[in-house]
Amino acid sequence: MNNRPRREQAQPQRHKLDPIEEKTLL
Repeated sequence: MNNRPRREQAQPQRHKLDPIEEKTLL
C-alpha cells in the first residue's frame, strides 16, 4: 500500500473517491 505511485499521492481525493480503482491499479 505504501508502494503506490507518486501521482496517486498527488491526488489523494481520487484515491478516496475510487478505492476500488486503486485495487485495479495494483
